[in-house]
Amino acid sequence: MSVVRRPWHQLSIDELQEALAESRLCQRDHWANQLAELDDSEITSVLDRLIPAKTIRRRPSDPWFDGECRQSKREVRRWERMTLKTPEATAAWYSKRHEYRALLRRKRECFWQAKIEAEKFKPYQLWRSIDALLGRGKTPLPADIDAVQFHNFFDDEVPGVRSTTSKAPPPSFFIESFHCVVSQFQSVTVNDVIAAVCALLDKTCALDPLPTTHLKAVVGVVAPFLTSLFNKSLLSGFVPEAFKVAYITPLVKKSGMDTGDVRSYRPIYNLSVASKLLERIAVNDWKSLLCCHGFNLHTGPATRQRLPCSKCSQIFF
Repeated sequence: MSVVRRPWHQLSIDELQEALAESRLCQRDHWANQLAELDDSEITSVLDRLIPAKTIRRRPSDPWFDGECRQSKREVRRWERMTLKTPEATAAWYSKRHEYRALLRRKRECFWQAKIEAEKFKPYQLWRSIDALLGRGKTPLPADIDAVQFHNFFDDEVPGVRSTTSKAPPPSFFIESFHCVVSQFQSVTVNDVIAAVCALLDKTCALDPLPTTHLKAVVGVVAPFLTSLFNKSLLSGFVPEAFKVAYITPLVKKSGMDTGDVRSYRPIYNLSVASKLLERIAVNDWKSLLCCHGFNLHTGPATRQRLPCSKCSQIFF
């Protein structure tokens, strides 16, 4: 299978920082309402100049196939080519091939033994690893469903929920005399953005022009631009359209469901790193606001005990 990707291992962080410093991201006279689009376009332009995308042939590889296995495979291939010129080298080729196969067996056994030992206290993850080892749990791709059908089905879900709940009574709120007025979000600083970027996990969405690991390496250069972008979005109450675009992956809701029916799938939305950063900054702003007014926000991630709904409604509405 052929894929288009960039040779990230050839990217020099120093050259990337220098190129970003000379780009329009660091020119303050270009701040405009299209900052989000400017972020993607400038970074993509810099990467196209430093490490252009190439079409490569992607071959499946086992997780235990490391550099030692790769070197041993090259050695076997070298002796195999040598036997075409020198038949006396056949015995050496057989020996190298035997060593290569023994190495693969040893690497495979060590990999799974270490994985099971590391996950022995995590039953859910351990069973997932065992299923992967036995080749179970793989859902075949539907051949009779295309991306347009998935798109239409996921788009129709929201109007369907609205039509179902259209006759429900409107929610009621009890307003108390709670003096807390929020007119706008607080501005963020460059240090706040740097801290938020460094706290990110090393996960990358297909929409990101730059992987998270490389973003952390050049955060000192792009942090002023991101700070200006986030402040304009927060203070104006406007989320850029580029931040609303998601990479959607359909997953089967439960095992055993009909994979040929679009109703058996649920969408998994992956947003860009910049969109997630903006969301986290806004959430942290709300948390600090609620904590300053005496709300208890340290009793659980999903539900908050001793948090009166009337006080929340006073803030949000």
